[in-house]
Amino acid sequence: MRNRLFLIRGRQTRMRSGVFLIRESALQKRNGLFQIRGSQTQMRNGLFLIGESPFQMRNGLFQIRGSQTQMRNGLFLIGGSPPQMSNGLFQIRESQTQTRNGLFLIGGSPPQMSNGLFQIRESQTQMRNGLFLIGESSSQMRNGLFQIRGS
Repeated sequence: MRNRLFLIRGRQTRMRSGVFLIRESALQKRNGLFQIRGSQTQMRNGLFLIGESPFQMRNGLFQIRGSQTQMRNGLFLIGGSPPQMSNGLFQIRESQTQTRNGLFLIGGSPPQMSNGLFQIRESQTQMRNGLFLIGESSSQMRNGLFQIRGS
C-alpha cells in the first residue's frame, strides 16, 4: 500500500513501501531510518522499531526502553516492560492476551479481539482491511486515514 496518508493528531504523514509511520508528530523515513521525535533509529529487515526513545534491533532482539526481549516468528513484542511470547500468547505488562489470525493485541490492559474488533483500554474500535488501529482511546479509520486519539 503506497501513497496513502495517515491523519495522526491532526497531522498527515505518508506511508511508503508498506511501512507505517506512527507517532505523535509527523514522521519521516529516509534511507531506511526512522526519525522518531527527533532521534533516528535503524529499521532493518522491514521491522518496525517503535518506542519513546531510540532503540536498536540486533540479532532478532528488540531493545525497548533499556530491556531486551525476543522477537519470534516475525511477531512484534511491544510494551512498557519486556514482554514474552509463547504458544501464540502475548504477555504484555504482566497480563496475557490471545493473538488470533496473526493480529497484534496491543494496549496498557489486556485487550481482547473478537469478530474483527479490537478492545483497547475498554473501548472497542473496528479493524478494517487488516490495518491496526492503535491509540489510547477509541480510534476510527476512514478512507485510508487513521484518526488516533480523537484527532
